[in-house]
Order: sequence, then structure tokens, then C-alpha cells
Amino acid sequence: MGKVVEFSLGFLMSQHPLTSRGLASLPTRGIPRRIVRHLLISWLGSATVLPSGHSFTIHCKSKDDDLGAHTIWPNDVYTFEFHNNVWGTTLFYCSVTTSYGQGVYDFYRYDRDNKRCDVCVYTVTKDGVNALSTKPGRNDFIFNWK
Repeated sequence: MGKVVEFSLGFLMSQHPLTSRGLASLPTRGIPRRIVRHLLISWLGSATVLPSGHSFTIHCKSKDDDLGAHTIWPNDVYTFEFHNNVWGTTLFYCSVTTSYGQGVYDFYRYDRDNKRCDVCVYTVTKDGVNALSTKPGRNDFIFNWK
């Protein structure tokens, strides 16, 4: 049975209230809990750093699905969900374009992310895209603009 993975892509000027602790506390009503993956993408910065009209474009694909291009504005949220395939090779890659730079990166790769995070958090910065660790003050990895 595959896992349900939900991606939430948001352009937020403040810290998002969703945490892995909050997800773990959701009631399962006697049904075995299937792990739901969440991916959150937001700008890292404050209103003084990023103008209110600032946006980024993200276009995510897998081998079988093209989710189309989406422009993310302040406080917008973009979500999608999918099941991991039975072979453990699920991959979603996304093209991100900002006024600071652009690049195409693996945002969900089964071998890297299946056990790495229940809530996968990415922040878009002037320098690239950071994958944040669940441990405060630490990045798991950084995708620099190409």
C-alpha cells in the first residue's frame, strides 16, 4: 500500500503553524495511521526584505504527472497529494523561478525523503531553496540557484 503525500506550497511572510507534532496528534479513530507527507514551500524573509508584490513560479512534475506552472503570491498556498509507487522510486521535481534566480530540483525523492520528514519544509531565499531540518537552526541541504 502506498503512502499519501500532500504537498503544500505557500508564499508566507511568517512561520507556518503546521508542525510534525501537530500532524502526529491527529486522531486516527482506530484506523491504522498512514503517514501523510507534507511539503511546505515559503519565502524566507520579512516584509522589509521582500516587496509585497514579490512572487515565485513553481512547476512540478513526475514521470507520469505534470502539475502545471503556478505563481505563488504572498499568503497563497498550493497543494497536491499522491501515493508513493510500489517500487520505492517516486520522484517529483520542480522548476522554481524567482527574480533572484531559477533552478530545477528534486523536491520529493523517495530514497531521500521517505524517512527524512513527515513535514518536509522548504524555504525559497535570495540564494536558492533550503530544505529545513526538524532540528532548529539547521538546514538538511540547500539547492543553490543555477
